[in-house]
Amino acid sequence: FFKKQRPRQLAAPPGRGRARRAAAAREVVVGGRLYNGGMSRCAASLMVALSLAATASELDAAAPPPWYVALGGSNTCGHHVNIGRTYAALVGETLRARGLAGGVANECAPAMGSHYASTCLEALLPAGDTRFATVEYLPNMRIRPGEQRLAFKMILRALLARGTRIVIVEVSVPLMAPLRKALNLKLHEDNLDFAHRMGVPAITVSSVLHPELFRGGHLNEAGHALVAKFASRKFANPAVDRQLRGDGSSAPPPLPLPRTSCAVGEALMDHVLINSTEGFAPVDISGSAPPVVGAKPGRGPSSAFKKIAWESRSPGARLVLCARAL
Repeated sequence: FFKKQRPRQLAAPPGRGRARRAAAAREVVVGGRLYNGGMSRCAASLMVALSLAATASELDAAAPPPWYVALGGSNTCGHHVNIGRTYAALVGETLRARGLAGGVANECAPAMGSHYASTCLEALLPAGDTRFATVEYLPNMRIRPGEQRLAFKMILRALLARGTRIVIVEVSVPLMAPLRKALNLKLHEDNLDFAHRMGVPAITVSSVLHPELFRGGHLNEAGHALVAKFASRKFANPAVDRQLRGDGSSAPPPLPLPRTSCAVGEALMDHVLINSTEGFAPVDISGSAPPVVGAKPGRGPSSAFKKIAWESRSPGARLVLCARAL
């Protein structure tokens, strides 16, 4: 086998052309090994493997960075707080500084509960890896609470199915009416119970226990800073990486997200036709909260967020809306 052999010319592949004949002339068998232009198939395979590895590295480098998404109502938006001092902005800064997230999306909607987010979740989540998320809807879950409970669970399950690390933010504000107070407490307990069963950590901030963290029923700057501090700690906790799925044993199947077109406030006008209006007018109610005694000048609601409402201006006002065909 090791006896020196004369190179054996291989037959030219079928077809015409000088390039094919030249390729066949370079391909010879020597000592039982096939060579092509002085390169073995083993070396060629190694180069292909290295090329594929480099391509994979380039794809990883070009992949979009993971995202942190804040889902919630007016507390997440930062009512009465500068947009850069909300807990969503502060958590995003911390995650970016640690190299854990590259993109930050505050997908809040004032006066909206979990039902809105579960319906529009596909539109709210950015394309790519949603690695971290905070969910805050308790103050707005009192309207149609049965649907809100189900929607809250759907949000958590859908995010967990995506591999998202979640921290629940429960902002508890006392209500004067006994029935509403009991309903708010029941919703809070249900949210915490479900989050515990799913292995999702939660942060509760109560205006009764810590009134210094609130202003006019919303978190103030100190309240946002406190939530951001604890949320960042929980995201950095290795236990968050081991969040339970479903019953604690296996991940639930991903829930199909509805294909919807979602709009809030002024953007709603792109999807809705005002068929007829009598005695109604659009108004921005984001700055309609009553002034707080002792508040510093210029510390009103952030003008970055608008809360558009149609306000009746006369008795018997009528408003008819028609959705566009999508």
